[in-house]
Amino acid sequence: MLSSNLKSLHQLLNYSFFLSTYWLLIEFSLSAIPIPPQSIEARAPWFGQLTIEWIDDSIDEESYALEYRTDPESEWITLSTLSPTSRSSNLSGGSPGQKYEFRILSINGDGITSSPTSIATMPDAFLNPAFANIKYGQPFEFELKANNLSNSENVTYSASPLPKGLFIDPLTGTITGTPEEDGFFDVILKAEYDLPGSIASIAKLALRIPPQLSPPILIKTIPDQKVSITQESILLDLNNYFSDPDTKEAIKITTNKGVMVFSLFDKATPLPVQNFLNYVRNETYKNNIFHRSVTNEGMSIIQSGSFSLSENQLTSNLTVSPIINEPGIANEKGTLAYARTSNPDSATSGWYINSKDSPGLDVGESYTVFGRASLGSLSVIDIIQNIPTDSHNVQINDQNNVLNDFPTTDGLAPNLLTKENIVSVENIVSINSLNHNIISVSDARIASIKKSNENGKENIIIEPLRLGSTSVIIRSIDIDGNYIDTQFKVSVLISFKEWASKNQIAAEHQPAIYSYAFGIKKGLSRSPEIIESSDSHPSAISFYHRRFSSDLHYTVQCSHNLNTWKDIWISEDGKESENVIDYKEDEEFAKITVKNNEQDQLTSNLFYRILVHYSDQN
Repeated sequence: MLSSNLKSLHQLLNYSFFLSTYWLLIEFSLSAIPIPPQSIEARAPWFGQLTIEWIDDSIDEESYALEYRTDPESEWITLSTLSPTSRSSNLSGGSPGQKYEFRILSINGDGITSSPTSIATMPDAFLNPAFANIKYGQPFEFELKANNLSNSENVTYSASPLPKGLFIDPLTGTITGTPEEDGFFDVILKAEYDLPGSIASIAKLALRIPPQLSPPILIKTIPDQKVSITQESILLDLNNYFSDPDTKEAIKITTNKGVMVFSLFDKATPLPVQNFLNYVRNETYKNNIFHRSVTNEGMSIIQSGSFSLSENQLTSNLTVSPIINEPGIANEKGTLAYARTSNPDSATSGWYINSKDSPGLDVGESYTVFGRASLGSLSVIDIIQNIPTDSHNVQINDQNNVLNDFPTTDGLAPNLLTKENIVSVENIVSINSLNHNIISVSDARIASIKKSNENGKENIIIEPLRLGSTSVIIRSIDIDGNYIDTQFKVSVLISFKEWASKNQIAAEHQPAIYSYAFGIKKGLSRSPEIIESSDSHPSAISFYHRRFSSDLHYTVQCSHNLNTWKDIWISEDGKESENVIDYKEDEEFAKITVKNNEQDQLTSNLFYRILVHYSDQN
């Protein structure tokens, strides 16, 4: 039997009579009978699915009617009426190997016309479930069972696309392996038979793989930060550097019994997650209650999301169209799932949490599981699940109703006015799955390092205090308490112009430049200083250079003839350069000794010079 979500026609004209007189009416009437579509295509891509498409080239139609029959001699059956702008229709159901013939009727007040017909043959079926419980990183085995109408002895199986790590044996139809990725995989199954004229089995297998619990990762290194002493502060967006591999979307459920945090399976169940987040954004779950708690041999759940509390009564939450059931993830303790009726595709805003493993909910059509609680939230779930339940009379939408399995802390009737003995949901909001903390600052005198949160983004505010450098360790923590640490350096710098201005010295004054660059001040030895070569060591040049300068760069060069100069060290090389043989620091200056490694330096004259480069002056 074929079905459609569209409303069926209750009654149409006698088409057989009308069509037999169609051309006669055109000759003798001036009525504007609609011109029908000139093409139609019916396909059955897999068992249980039919797609009918046509070109909307009909004229003057007010609506379309989709009809089908299974025998050329049988009468046409009306499936549904469609708008005049429709160009396709999707149908579910059907029998293996059955041929279905379709046509589109164009309808207006003056008459009905028919398109050409198109035939689709329903593929053979598979007898295995349309979904499977599968987990990231755990061994998986699933045996395909083809219907095999033709009773062929030789069957060839295929399945695509399979998640990384899974393989299919084409002779046995067994899918095995260990999945190495998470997400939703809409796998097309196919079984082909060797008998002539046989119809292949084609079906879908839904594999929904929740992510593996993983700690945060550093997606790129936080670069060392340089800030001028004259700056007020700089902002560092931490969201650019860390990632949570197992959670993209997370929510916080605030109740009067504690806070629960959940990660949502946005890759494995993308549509259910977006449906839930839409309700969250619309504040549907504000001032809700847990109205049901059930524990038996097959399941243990606490349920909410259906009613909001206003004054002293409950009001049904405003909902949108139900979602299609997407089973395949097990109802294990701490998982979040949609509540529904016996109709699998009836879930709206209602949801439940599995307070224990609920294998009874994994049979049959199962339920749509789309999230899991953080490890720290399990204790709150236990508190709610242990509250006694009973049947209680409550006001819902201004009417008396009995709610079974209603949890109240004292076992008495629920006090909806004070909320003293019920479990209330204050709100559900989206949150970042990662939280960042400043673990340590090696020298807090150099810079003030603080965390801020603006528009859901966590930032580090760096405020310079004095010249120098300090190391900062940042910790990124996920909702389960897993974390990763990273370190970066903050250098507070000063430019030559800023220094000259601070000391009331003209920037173009050469002695000032020399003093700034080479540390000529009381208590420091002559700089630079040549160290003569000997049998035990090569010649070198030693000098003081300014630390924490933002526009100052040094280049040490050597020459044998004063005409051609060779770079042997630049300040960007730092103290790790192979030519640096000594390096000592104080708060403002560093004494560095740089050598020349040329082999012939002992037998020839060698000259050194130091070039100092500024951003705006050489």
